[in-house]
Amino acid sequence: MGLVFRLCDCINVKALWLSGITPYPGISIHATNQIEKTAVGGSLETVPWRFFPSTSEALDESRRLELSVVAYEQTEDASPWPLHTPPFPLLAVFGHERRGVEDGVLAAASHIVELPVRGITNSINVALCASAVLYSLLHKSGI
Repeated sequence: MGLVFRLCDCINVKALWLSGITPYPGISIHATNQIEKTAVGGSLETVPWRFFPSTSEALDESRRLELSVVAYEQTEDASPWPLHTPPFPLLAVFGHERRGVEDGVLAAASHIVELPVRGITNSINVALCASAVLYSLLHKSGI
């Protein structure tokens, strides 16, 4: 998760929301040390972040803030990336690399987008996926 904090700092995201089994600063000494090691450069202090115990709480907050929920996941009806241009402002959802995005989140998402995976491995590390997607969104937003 440290790389995701660093990425969010580099492209100046408004907020990083974490949920479920995702490690976050303060959950344990080990998790904090690992996150700090890869976050570097003060990312933990500069990136506004929040932990939601459940994804349903995060979805409730996204509705309150009127965010489009865009899930990045491999599904039958997913739009291809990078052709898809999501509506802004948005909540980009990345799932666990083995478990994926929860079914409830997929059902609530206004869009589901799939990054192509052409090798034997059928999943991309969340930091790699977030890097590709967030830089693409940065470009598409025109900021």
